[in-house]
Amino acid sequence: MKNLITTFSISAILLSGCGSGSQKKMGGGTSIDVSPDKLSVKLDPVCQMSMDQHPIADTMTYQGKLYGFCSPGCKEAFIAEPEKFLPELPE
Repeated sequence: MKNLITTFSISAILLSGCGSGSQKKMGGGTSIDVSPDKLSVKLDPVCQMSMDQHPIADTMTYQGKLYGFCSPGCKEAFIAEPEKFLPELPE
């Protein structure tokens, strides 16, 4: 059941704005000026998109680690339930 809920949640995020094609314009562009090398994890914690391969739309620090997000929707999902996404990330 947990996998079904997680799959449903990720699907809803993907449909509502995940990915570089749907990013809000920030500072005149589609990404912020943060190098993937500065991130604690090189994946968007919500959708697992590689931040080395796609523009970083936003970042946030959680428990001392800097996370990058491919879209505002992924950041909002993480803010709502960060502990839900952390076990999915590689160490």
